[in-house]
Amino acid sequence: MEKLKVCLILDSRMRRFQSKDEIKNILTNFDVTLVLIDKSSTNKEKIKHSLLEKVLLFMERIFSGKWTALISFGDYLASKLKEEDARILSKVKYYAKRVDIFKEISLLRKAKKVYFEPKKVDKFRYDFEEKTIDLINEKCNVVVLEGFTKILTGKILKAPKYGVISGHGADIRRYRGRPHGFFQWINNEHYVGASVQRLTEDLDGGYLLICDHTKITDAKSWLEVKLKLLELRGDLLARALKKIENGEDSSDILGKGKLTRTKDADRFMNTIRCLKKDIIKRYFA
Repeated sequence: MEKLKVCLILDSRMRRFQSKDEIKNILTNFDVTLVLIDKSSTNKEKIKHSLLEKVLLFMERIFSGKWTALISFGDYLASKLKEEDARILSKVKYYAKRVDIFKEISLLRKAKKVYFEPKKVDKFRYDFEEKTIDLINEKCNVVVLEGFTKILTGKILKAPKYGVISGHGADIRRYRGRPHGFFQWINNEHYVGASVQRLTEDLDGGYLLICDHTKITDAKSWLEVKLKLLELRGDLLARALKKIENGEDSSDILGKGKLTRTKDADRFMNTIRCLKKDIIKRYFA
């Protein structure tokens, strides 16, 4: 059994609060020998907008065809009418809050930190520079992506001995892509899943290492489904790494689920399907 030496790749220092437990579980159980931080990322602490700015942003989203803004507005109204919806919205916002993860986790400050910039290969995909790959191979034998959402291709996927590991907010055997939980909700699925995969060239079509599920038949909205998914992910990455370390990672199961994109959810009729189900479940079920 070979000890894992982990390279943790972050999209920026400013990580969503949901990442805190995931990263702490990895740091507590494994040797994180290198932390790479994407210096090209634009993720920053969320700007607080005035009411007028919020209205203008809402109208901008609607006029640009991003109809899911209506769902967010429905969540806001529900939070004003029902205490449980207010609790759920508050919890989702808590998880989404961006914090300097190095200030939040003292263990992370001890790891070697290097800022790097991914190399764009085509319109959507990225590889890493040779010097970055050499550094990874020198220090590590497995790469873990945490909040790094650029689509990877090429040498970086094959460079580490145990591959590039990434979490995904769905059971990749059934659903791939984004937004997490949306199509499971409007398609009346009974469960949603969260997966950890070893990445391949196929988008969210990697080798499945681990997958947990949670029931959503009792959920009252897509917002509640999103909260269930956030609460499902806490130790998944650490558990997947433990499987690799124990030599239990020989999965030949590939993600072959339906590939969806945010623009699919933004289609008017899909948004209406979600709104209709949210309203029925919240107020009439």
